[in-house]
Amino acid sequence: MTFTAIDTKAFFSEELAAVTQQQGPVFDYVAGMLAARVTTTDSQVFSEEAISVMVSNLWGLERSAAPLLRAFDGRREGETRVRWVYEQFRWLGDELLFLCGLFPEAVDNAYKRRLVGLKFYMEQGPLCYDGAHNVLERHPWAGADDPGTLNQLAGQFPDWTESLFRLRERFKTLPEDARILQSIYEATRSPTARRLLQQERRLHLVN
Repeated sequence: MTFTAIDTKAFFSEELAAVTQQQGPVFDYVAGMLAARVTTTDSQVFSEEAISVMVSNLWGLERSAAPLLRAFDGRREGETRVRWVYEQFRWLGDELLFLCGLFPEAVDNAYKRRLVGLKFYMEQGPLCYDGAHNVLERHPWAGADDPGTLNQLAGQFPDWTESLFRLRERFKTLPEDARILQSIYEATRSPTARRLLQQERRLHLVN
């Protein structure tokens, strides 16, 4: 059987409804993002160094979007650049939501040196969605998404990473190592990680 993107979005919508009471445009966006992840052939390999550099570079590009349009006097070169900035902000926000929500231990342990780690990316995810929102507010033609939805997602980023972590619990694939759960809890304050640690009486930091 071949599953289409529509079939997959319906599946994730049903599964998400079991772990969150949130509904509306942001719910639809997250379900669509998950569906796109499992139906696309364009897979990405997490690299902490690469993503941290992208975050830094994108903020510089976002600030230069308006001068860029003026420099090109609205010509196609400037418009293409602005659309690219928007798409990169949105893609990176999706990447961080997906990874921090479903695979936080992979983010936390990406590099043994832990250049910045999970807490940093929990902070960067909302900024990326906020960047995409800002570009669309200034240049509505740059993308098809609703800027209000991206703005809400920026504000609800921790809630949605928690929903995705609970979704993973629903699939019975959560990490069992107390050290990993402790690290996830310290970076995200995930109620699910806290509950699992308390069940084993292994919660060391609760504040």
